Amino acid sequence: MSEELPIISEQSIKSLELSSNKNNKLLVIFYLSTLYIFVSVLNTTDLMLLLPVDTFKMPLIGFELDLIYFYVLAPLILILLHFNILFNYHEHLRKLDAYKGEFTIETIDSSMYNYVYISLKHGLRKGKIIKVVLWLLVYLFPLLVFVAIYQRFADYHHQGITLLHLIIILIDIILICFYLYVNSSYLQRTLSFWIFVGLSIVIGILELSYFSIFFYPLVSDYESKLISKNKNWYAKKVCSAHRLFLGPDRNQPKDCFPRIVVTDKDIVKISKSSMYIPSLFSKYGKMDKDLILRFGARVNLANRNLRYANLQNCILTRADMHNTQLQAANLNYTHLQAVKFDNAKLQDANMREVKLQKAEFINTQLQGASLVSADMTRASFYDESNLSYAHMQGTTLLMTEFGDSYLVYADFRSAKLNETEFFNVNLRGASFKKAKVTNVLFSESQLESIDFSGAHLTEVKFFKDNLSGALFQKAKLSEVSFNEGNLTTVDFSDIDLAK
Repeated sequence: MSEELPIISEQSIKSLELSSNKNNKLLVIFYLSTLYIFVSVLNTTDLMLLLPVDTFKMPLIGFELDLIYFYVLAPLILILLHFNILFNYHEHLRKLDAYKGEFTIETIDSSMYNYVYISLKHGLRKGKIIKVVLWLLVYLFPLLVFVAIYQRFADYHHQGITLLHLIIILIDIILICFYLYVNSSYLQRTLSFWIFVGLSIVIGILELSYFSIFFYPLVSDYESKLISKNKNWYAKKVCSAHRLFLGPDRNQPKDCFPRIVVTDKDIVKISKSSMYIPSLFSKYGKMDKDLILRFGARVNLANRNLRYANLQNCILTRADMHNTQLQAANLNYTHLQAVKFDNAKLQDANMREVKLQKAEFINTQLQGASLVSADMTRASFYDESNLSYAHMQGTTLLMTEFGDSYLVYADFRSAKLNETEFFNVNLRGASFKKAKVTNVLFSESQLESIDFSGAHLTEVKFFKDNLSGALFQKAKLSEVSFNEGNLTTVDFSDIDLAK
């Protein structure tokens, strides 16, 4: 004799059908929106973060937003949609449990929610499998999308927005753990329950660590010397783990930090309206001097946090970089002609063979920067610009101007200085060993313990300078004058005075 099916009332059928249809529609809307946001995040390139001019069409609301607003509104909309899904799923389970004696798997609407509930109540193995799939879709996948948003936009180095992303991740983890707990009374508290709770908590801990170790020191006002020099144990271990996935070429701790990486090939892909200068101009010798300085839009990179960015070989001619943070950035071989660096921070930046013709530095921080073999023709450094401990070996300084600046212990070895002026500059302990110094003026500057050993000085004027303890050993001096300066304990041994 066959088992009789429970009798379900019309009111119960109608109530469950309405609830099932509502939740099915919400689930479709939620996943279409989530997938769109996820794909948009995956398609966000470092060039788009460097020049955030691209727009995104928001799901549901239908209007376009630029990149910054997208990364603010998208996670906010997504967390609201996720809460709505979790809440309605819980209410639907509560309703199913209230009518559980009135239906079976044959008489209930065949939605995923209903199938999981009925299958688990009847002890079917398929129900456990679909339950895990459902939990992956409802709980874990949205959380991973939030993590993707957080990780991708972290390279932009906006403290407020990234903190918002972190808070949303933590809120989502709380929602997930709460609804996993309250729903487990309807769907059994099995091993999968603890796995999902554990995964959510681990993700939260990892993202908190990521923010505190790698991101927060980059956007705050203080220097993260311990981290940047790989003396922080935690940062060192995490960077080692990163290299397992990112490859052995990531041999510097800063490579693990959130940062923008844009190549010269990426730069030429941008539209003509955003183009700084066609890259081919940089390949034709003398054309470089005229065309690069006269053409191209002045791209606005002002007030940006580009610490640790890798912009090697890029052409950023005439860009506006005032108040920009570029500490420890890789600017090797980059074209930065006529760039405005007012109040910029470039401590420890790598700028080997960089093109800085006519660049303007006003109150710019360049302590420890590497400017080896750079071309600084007609560049100007004023108003307490600081190049202390900067490496400028082999640098070309033609008609370059330094005024009211600090160059303490700067290294100018083998540099070429021609028609350059130093006015009221602190050059204490700077080294000009084997440098070629021609038609250069040092005026009212602090030159204590400066080292001109083996240098060639031609038509050089020292006016009211403090040269106490300066070294001129084995230097070649031709038409060099010292007017009203302090020459106490200057070492002129073995100098070669040209006739």
